Amino acid sequence: MPFSISIVSILACVCVVYAALKCGTLTVPKPLVFLSYWGGEITYSFYLCHIVVWDILQDIRQSYDLRISSELFAVSGISMAILFATLSYFFIELPFYRKKSDLEPTLK
Repeated sequence: MPFSISIVSILACVCVVYAALKCGTLTVPKPLVFLSYWGGEITYSFYLCHIVVWDILQDIRQSYDLRISSELFAVSGISMAILFATLSYFFIELPFYRKKSDLEPTLK
């Protein structure tokens, strides 16, 4: 239970920081601009991938009767979801964005 409370706390903190960034009351330090931009770009892919990764990990854990701590399970699930979200963004999402921009008319 304490681990799940810390995950909820981290997510709540991220939401508050995001809201503060959108309102302009908080600015991102220059070294972290790329990281915040990258995180924002893969959020939709992460949203789509995390459920699939979580279900696959649950299935593996139950099929092989693995005794994995909830902390290790959560960290490995989040890490794999981030990895697959990044791959999905670059190889699936980005090509669609490029195709859409090719179809838009250009003004001369």
